[in-house]
Amino acid sequence: MKCQWSWASLGMALLGACLVVGCAGATAPESGTLVIHLATIVNGRSGSRVENATIVIEGGRITSIGDEIPSSLPLNAQVINGHGKWVVPGFIDVHVHDASELYLRTMLAWGVTSIHLMPNVPPESPLAMEQASQAAQARSPRLQVTAMFTGEFPDNLLPGVSQFRKPKSESEAREAVRSLYTSGYQQIKIIQDDSRLWTGADNLALRFDKAVFDALIAEAHANKMRVYVHTTQRIDTKMAIEAGIEAFMHGTMDTQLEADYWKQMLAARTVWTPAYHALYFYGDKKSYAPRVLGDPRLTALLPEEQHEQLKTQTRSEAPIVFDALQTLVDRTQAYANNIAKNTQGAQAAGVPIAVGSDGGPAGVSTHLEMELLQENGLTATEVLAAATYGGALAIGRQEEIGSVETGKLADLVVLNADPGVDIRNCREIEWVIKGGTAYKPRELVFSEPSRN
Repeated sequence: MKCQWSWASLGMALLGACLVVGCAGATAPESGTLVIHLATIVNGRSGSRVENATIVIEGGRITSIGDEIPSSLPLNAQVINGHGKWVVPGFIDVHVHDASELYLRTMLAWGVTSIHLMPNVPPESPLAMEQASQAAQARSPRLQVTAMFTGEFPDNLLPGVSQFRKPKSESEAREAVRSLYTSGYQQIKIIQDDSRLWTGADNLALRFDKAVFDALIAEAHANKMRVYVHTTQRIDTKMAIEAGIEAFMHGTMDTQLEADYWKQMLAARTVWTPAYHALYFYGDKKSYAPRVLGDPRLTALLPEEQHEQLKTQTRSEAPIVFDALQTLVDRTQAYANNIAKNTQGAQAAGVPIAVGSDGGPAGVSTHLEMELLQENGLTATEVLAAATYGGALAIGRQEEIGSVETGKLADLVVLNADPGVDIRNCREIEWVIKGGTAYKPRELVFSEPSRN
């Protein structure tokens, strides 16, 4: 899917965001002070709980966590009644390709306050877009935009759908990375995939040879840039581990990895992202559609067009996204089983896990990835850690986001149900708070920003 991001649309959302209670779903008191009173904090980093806690937010950051509202607060501070509610860190999705304004706004409505954006087609001003998204009143998650490299995939599947860099030599690879660094990029993603697990052996894609692959990573690290990698086969996963990357964006699908792999990743602080959701979204629409339609919380923010598409897919005999993906359709469950074993291996070894959706309905896909992690062996608390602190580790922002701590950015989600009982309770969203600005989910999606 091509990105349809518009600077004008995001700019108007930023400039037009309201500063009074009830206007377009955004609440940002004139004092800049927001208080959540008497809630239960469930900390993403450790899973620990603080009951009857009062969180004070000033200047977009958490300034205190205590038992009572401080007497020194401004009279016009906004207070959210947290009684019977749970506060968790904002969710982080580390695998997003769509940069359209509505998609980003809907992601925020689902509590996704930060995303790792890897646009298939770079927006006109990707780094300016990233900067604008950091404002609390920008109706978008905070973006971390990454430049993409590939040997060929997915162009062998959908020619022209992406605009990724394809260096053919070590020197080209190093020059491309240096150019990105000079222009302001802080990270790259490398797709190392011959596509055989997706399309079969009859439609293989070119892969980087090891020298070019290693050159990309070495040059990025020489410029203190982070490196993310898409691999699906053990041979490529091994190559990436040996090169010392920061995070995987897909789980290995063809086999179960040995214990030594996890030891190396743990030592290198490499983060593992399973991306279950992509398998089912692209490979098993027959089971995917009922997952969404069966939970009215998931359909509540769906555009009518997507809702109807899902209904149609439940009535189809064997819906396939692309004919070329028949191999994936045939092997989805086998791949999912391997990813499950590998993710359990990562969890047992202490390797950090992150949540990445890779396509699908905005926000719904993130929550389905969380559901699939829980179904495949992680506890609700472990999944919450992956969706918050694990994501922060993956994108290198753990000092700023990913846990509810004094001094960190006030990116929070207020829930009406306990996420530690069932991760699907993270769909019970009352408020989404980004940098101290509180939003109601439905108003984020269905109300236009004020033009006053």
